[in-house]
Parts: sequence; C-alpha cells; structure tokens
Amino acid sequence: MTRYLLALDTATTRTSVALMDGSNTVRELNHDGATGHGEALSALVSEVMMGISPGELSTIAVGIGPGPFTGLRVGLAYARSMAWALEVDVVGVCTLDALAYDYVLQNPDVNTDFAVATDARRKEVYWAAYDWEAKRRADPIVIRSNEIDSELLALPTAGSGAALYADDFTWHVEPLFPTATAIGQLALRKLFKGELGTTEPLYLRRPDAVPSTSPKTALQ
Repeated sequence: MTRYLLALDTATTRTSVALMDGSNTVRELNHDGATGHGEALSALVSEVMMGISPGELSTIAVGIGPGPFTGLRVGLAYARSMAWALEVDVVGVCTLDALAYDYVLQNPDVNTDFAVATDARRKEVYWAAYDWEAKRRADPIVIRSNEIDSELLALPTAGSGAALYADDFTWHVEPLFPTATAIGQLALRKLFKGELGTTEPLYLRRPDAVPSTSPKTALQ
C-alpha cells in the first residue's frame, strides 16, 4: 500500500497544502488571504486528500515559521492533532528554509549568497541569509528592513517581505511564498537523516494580543 506524506504551511498570508508520494507531488493547492487560515486549511486538505484515506498517510510535514502568531498556530495545531490521531510522525520545517529551497530549485545556476524575507507586519520582516546551496547562514530574525546592513540588502532576496519593501530590498526575486512541496521535500531530508525536527513555532516575538497581567474590578 502506498504511504503518503501530507505537507502544509500557514506561516505567511498563503496557506499551502500538498500531498506527496515519496518525493513526487500528487496534488498541491494554495489559498491567499491574511486571515481565515483555519477554514482554508481544512478545505485544502480535504481537496488534496480526495480519494486518499487518512490511514494511507505516513508523515505530516508542517512549516514552523517564523510567522505571525494566529496563522502559524493554526497549521501547527492541525498537523500535531492529525499526526496524534493517526499515530504517524510529524516533522517541522522552517518556512524560510522552504522558501530558500524553492528559490534554488527555480534558479539552478545560482552561485551566490542570497536572502529570504517574509512580511512580519508592524513594518518588519522575517529575514535570513543563505548560501548558494540554500544552507542558512544563521538563525532567522525579525527586523525592520531599513535596519539591515546595506550589503545584505543588496543580496538577491526572495519573499513577500522583499516585495513589500522594495525601496530597501533593491534586488527582489521570485518566489514570493514557500510551497508545501518544499516543506515536504525538506521534511523527507530530515527523515532520511533520522531527524524529526522540532514542531515548536518560530514566533520570534510576542503575539499582538496578550492576557492582562493584573485583574480588573467591576469599577475598572
């Protein structure tokens, strides 16, 4: 019986889902929208899984960000719950790494360092630099684009953040968003090495809405 991998990512404004048979993508679907990740994710999973029993899944791969709190937790909660229910492995993949992987696939002749930047809101981006093989140079950071060193801003930079702040990122390149297929491909690499990878989210900062630290009385 064929055993499939389900890959998903909700760390950007694009919700992406792919069903993979080994390294081959059977179906991939995307939905664009800054809100409604939960509704979009369920619908996309149902569609890509059409004709496939959940019992035929062997692995769930999920993007762990960095990304905004609300969208990111939707994908992680979904992946963890599904993996727990099916008693299969769940593999976490850095979303920026997936975007870098897609960039190298689309540009097989790349021979220089490059960067990835996605929209972090609040006039900030999630950013990381990579070598020509898509190996990350350091941990991702959240930063205002105009605070990045000018030499690094001059690198070819993929991602929606670079497109949004094109005055700072002078060499913006495609793709804008990571694909679930890239999440799945990198998850397969981790599995081959005997790694599952953490599914702890890369928020990089506190969520916009946090509980009050002091109780309020009826008079407040």
